[in-house]
This record gives sequence, C-alpha cells and structure tokens, in this order.
Amino acid sequence: MRKHTRLVFAACLSVIATAAAAFEARAEIVVGGTFSLTGPAAALGTSFQRTMPLLPKEIAGEPVRYVIVDDGSDPSNAVRNVRKLINEDRVDVLIGPTNAATGYAVAPLLAEFKVPLISGTAIDLFGEKSYWFINVSTPISMWVDRIAKRMKETGMKRVAYVGYNDVYGDTAFANFKKSCDQLGIEIISNERFARADTSFVGQALRIVAAQPDAVFIAASGSPAVLPNVALRDRGYTKPLYNAPVAVGQDFLRLGGAKVEGIIAASNLIPVPYQIPDSNPSKKAVVELADQFAKLYPTTAPDTQNPTAYDSGIVLKMVAAEALKVAKPGTEGFRLAIRDRLHTIRGLVGSIGVYNFEPNEPYGVGSNSVVFVTVQDGKWKYIGD
Repeated sequence: MRKHTRLVFAACLSVIATAAAAFEARAEIVVGGTFSLTGPAAALGTSFQRTMPLLPKEIAGEPVRYVIVDDGSDPSNAVRNVRKLINEDRVDVLIGPTNAATGYAVAPLLAEFKVPLISGTAIDLFGEKSYWFINVSTPISMWVDRIAKRMKETGMKRVAYVGYNDVYGDTAFANFKKSCDQLGIEIISNERFARADTSFVGQALRIVAAQPDAVFIAASGSPAVLPNVALRDRGYTKPLYNAPVAVGQDFLRLGGAKVEGIIAASNLIPVPYQIPDSNPSKKAVVELADQFAKLYPTTAPDTQNPTAYDSGIVLKMVAAEALKVAKPGTEGFRLAIRDRLHTIRGLVGSIGVYNFEPNEPYGVGSNSVVFVTVQDGKWKYIGD
C-alpha cells in the first residue's frame, strides 16, 4: 500500500512539473518598460512612448505584447515598476527607462532577476555591471568629448558647466572635466539645479560674473530651457552648448526666440534630410522620420524617438535568435536574449551602426553625433 501511495504521489509530482513547464512557456513575447510619462522628465518618457507603434508587433511568427507603466520620473517608482513587471507580468525583456536617474535605479535588478534590458537611456556602468543590458544611445563620454573638442577648435579657453544635481549631472561633469583637462580648457564654474526648479537666477548671475567663453548645459527636454533662457535674460551672449537630450520640440516651443543660436550635440533625427548621404545611418533615420510623420503629421520627432525605434530594431534581431533555442516565458529565452545582445555586429539603426562587445554597454561610433543649432525656430545641421 505504501509503495502504491509513493507511486501515485510521484506521478502527481510529474504531472504538476509538466503543467508548470507548460505554463512557464508561452506563445507571446512580453516586453516591459517603465517610462517617465509624468513628472519633470515627462518630455522624455512621452516622446519614447509616441514611438511605440513603430516597434515590432510580431517577431519570427510570435506576437509581441508591450506592458508600459509610468514611474512619474521617480527612481523609487521605477524600481517598484520593474519588480512588478518581472514578478507579475513575467516580462522576457525590458526597454527604457527613459531618464538616467531611473535607469541607474533599476540596473541592479537585472542581475537579481536575470532579465535583460535594452536601455533607452545612457547608463554608464561597465564590466560585470553591464552584463544584463546594452545602451542604444550614444555614450555620454562620446558626445561630451565632442562638445569639448568643438570648444577647443573655436578658441574657448575658460568655460562654465551647468548640470542637474543628480547622477546624470555628476556623470556629465566628470566626463566634461576629463575632456577639458586633456584639451587644456579651464572649467571656472560648476552650477547645478534640480529638474523641477523654476528659477535659475542665482546660478546665472554667478556664471555671468565669471565671464566664461562658453557654457555647457547638460540637461534634458523642457528643464534644459530654464538655464538657457536665464543666461540670455542676464545678458550672456556667448555660445551655449547643450546635450542631445535637450534637442526636441518642447525646447523650441518653450524657449522661443531666446534659444535662437544655441548649439547642441545631437543624434541625427532632428535633421534627417540635412545630414550627408555618407553617414551610414542616413537611410534608417530618414525611414524613421517618414514613418513618424505619417503617425504624427503635426509633431516633429526628437532625440528620444530614435532611441525607442532602435530598441525595436535590436529587439527584433535578438528575440528572433533567442526563439531558435528557447520559448518565451522561460529563463532560457531571457538568457539567450542577453547572450545575443553583447554579440551584435554591424546592425544599422537610426542612431548609428551597432557593434557591441562583452562588458561594454555602448555600441555606436562617433558618426552618431552631429551638431545642430536653432535657426528661425527650427533645428539646423551645422556639422559633424
């Protein structure tokens, strides 16, 4: 009798294990994302979200379902969102986040839960810390160095820095200081502000009094308008250099005539038809611009749109490869995606051509950065 009971119990366990395995694997790829759709970084998150209709709805015959949640631009909310996406929605891969503060906050969860991330923001973590993610954006170090070199080429010797009082501001400043030290440029002022601030008067007065040859403002979207306008209002007429994440329609709309003539490092999307045909991503960025125009005839694309769009290009490639070895909803599928992310070679996107290496989260080259200015209320290409 006992032997019979043991056999029945063993058979039940076998049935349960088989059912669990069948439940784990599923016939759809689930992609999760925590986006900053409200709060100070909402311009970045809503721009990223606008691009979602252009991401793949099916990969190698498998349907793709996207689960997007708002983190309110709050890193702690982003962490809670990602935990929920993993534990309750059982995502196979994450995209986003849409600002650096939330990106750094969620990065440690990737290894904990073994879930890969195609990052929509620049997360400057390297080596083992980048094992579970890649960045589709241009590295901060690359475009900051390009700004510093342009300053040097145009005779700037004493410059000022403006950035957020958070990890993004610290990272941008560290890279800027490194480049300036190498080029013999002196940073005479380092001013900070919060993304939600409504006044920059005190900082602007200190910068104007210091009389730098140029100012580098490392800020994004609508918050970037504040220091640019405050400096112009206080009579500062010398060059203002901005980050790629500032480049967008919100910046033009809110800044108006006061941001005419500012300079920004940028990816290609603000000027897709103006960049030289020799740029390897010209075709891809023009395709994105054309598709975006069909979706939003009255809205011009900004620098977040190609980040989202290229996330889809990468997703399509790595998921198709992962499907050859495992089913969605399994750890094997997530591991296969992670493994493929860091071996991508020669994948052309709208930002640049992606070539990833193990322990290196960035993949684009220097031709992903161009310089633009504001002329007559529009972005104008002024060189590489």
